[in-house]
Amino acid sequence: MDQSFVSVPLQLPYSTYGTLSEKTTDIWVVCHGYGQLAKHFIKRFDVFSPETHFVIAPQGPSIFYMNQYSKVGASWLTREYREEGVSNYLLYIDTIWAQYEEFIKGRDINIHALGFSQGVATICRWVVHKQLPIKKLVMWAARYPNEWTSEDIAFLKASTEFLLVVGDQDEFVTEKVLDEEYKRFQEKLGISPKLIRFEGGHVVTREVLQSIGG
Repeated sequence: MDQSFVSVPLQLPYSTYGTLSEKTTDIWVVCHGYGQLAKHFIKRFDVFSPETHFVIAPQGPSIFYMNQYSKVGASWLTREYREEGVSNYLLYIDTIWAQYEEFIKGRDINIHALGFSQGVATICRWVVHKQLPIKKLVMWAARYPNEWTSEDIAFLKASTEFLLVVGDQDEFVTEKVLDEEYKRFQEKLGISPKLIRFEGGHVVTREVLQSIGG
């Protein structure tokens, strides 16, 4: 049996917080974790000033029922059709970003990227794909993509901040996993990221968000 792919136009949602204006100083592109929806995830960012911070939250293109149909969640990728899945979500986020590029040109605006859990690999791949001159890359409770090399991120400025954020009770990112990831940063990418620990599990907390960029 043969399997083929077809390109089709799609209606895909995303959420924003804040208002773009002459007062905007910071723009964030943030990617949620497995089983979350953008419209809920973005509520965490209400600790940012809506006058100065504009937050863009794309949503994983695959949605599904959870908890015996009581909840709907989204996913960025599975091992099935992985290469096509990555290409699809990169194009999707590109299309969102294109709506704001003209506003950003010529303005002194800080651009930041944040991923949580499954969204870490997504945002990291998009930053490299788009070659964005980001000020902060926040990797919250997950590892950067395995395929990354130091050459992939060579375009970033030396002033770019790499932040690893992990709760001290995170059931997925144990102390062993965290140590391995930190060493992987140093040995493979030549970077010593800033490590931020907080009391809590596999969650995004407003208190930490505020300390990072509120």
